[in-house]
Amino acid sequence: MAKMLFTISKGMEGAQMVSRGFHFAKVAKEKGHDVSIFLLEDGVLWAQFGMTEDFVTTTRETMKEQVDYLSENGVPFYVCKACVDKRFLDPDEFITGSELKAAPEFIDLLADHDKHFMI
Repeated sequence: MAKMLFTISKGMEGAQMVSRGFHFAKVAKEKGHDVSIFLLEDGVLWAQFGMTEDFVTTTRETMKEQVDYLSENGVPFYVCKACVDKRFLDPDEFITGSELKAAPEFIDLLADHDKHFMI
C-alpha cells in the first residue's frame, strides 16, 4: 500500500474542491493506504470544530462525515503553525487529532510519503 499526503490549502471559497480532497483521502484510507492530511494557508480553517458541518459534497455526504471518518480511523491532521498564528486561531478549538507543524516538518512529511496531492 502507498503512503499518501493530502495537502489542503483552500478555505471557504474552495469548499467543493476541499470536499473532494477529503473524499479522496477517505477512499484511499478505506482501500488500506496510509493517509495523512496537511492543512496549509486558508486550509487551516477546516481544522476548527464545526467548520465542516454545513457542506454537502457531490457524493451527498457531508464534509463532516468525511472528516469524522478520517479522524476516527487514525488519519493525522497536520496544521501549519505559521498559518494558524497568522489567522489568530486557537488550536484548542481544533478537531481531534490535529497537530501543529512548521515548514521544516512539512518538507519532512513530503519526503516521507510516496504520493502527494495538493488542493
